[in-house]
Amino acid sequence: MAKKINWTKTAQNDRKIILEYWVEKNKSKIYSEKLNNHFKTAITTILKLPFIGLKSNKAATRIFVLKKYLIV
Repeated sequence: MAKKINWTKTAQNDRKIILEYWVEKNKSKIYSEKLNNHFKTAITTILKLPFIGLKSNKAATRIFVLKKYLIV
């Protein structure tokens, strides 16, 4: 079982940009909050099932698809 998720600075920044984009586009935080909850749920799932998702070209790296987004 995976012990932790390693968030790169780029991934942290991308997540922030995605959530801010939806706040601006919708003029509301509601969708961004729901999307952020989906991200959190996906991370919990990945921690419980580390071999879920698609294999990538890099060893020990998998790709989890969440809506339009890829969690690598």
